[in-house]
Amino acid sequence: AVPDISEAAFRALLLYLYSERVVLDADIVLDVMCKAHQYEMRALYTHCMRYAVRNVSISNAIAWLIAAEERHLRDFGKLVFRFVVDHLRVLRERDEFDRLKGYPELMLRVIKAI
Repeated sequence: AVPDISEAAFRALLLYLYSERVVLDADIVLDVMCKAHQYEMRALYTHCMRYAVRNVSISNAIAWLIAAEERHLRDFGKLVFRFVVDHLRVLRERDEFDRLKGYPELMLRVIKAI
């Protein structure tokens, strides 16, 4: 078993290991990306980053930014950070924005980037 990964993400990881097929969705991409980074699976990590580039949105940006910070995913964090800064006006009005209060250093970085 692989710790700290959902069952669906584990299945996606196994599918990639056995067939080099990548099947991602918003619910598992962070878990898969984290394990790809941890186990130095560069091609899979790149697939996850491409998925993130295409799918970062107003509805998931704050959650993804926090997850990137917590999981030490620097490349992913930079991508989402830029999206958050670029869309801050809209994101400020959303309930999810209040989650950043629990991450004062991250909130400060966002404010300084404006």
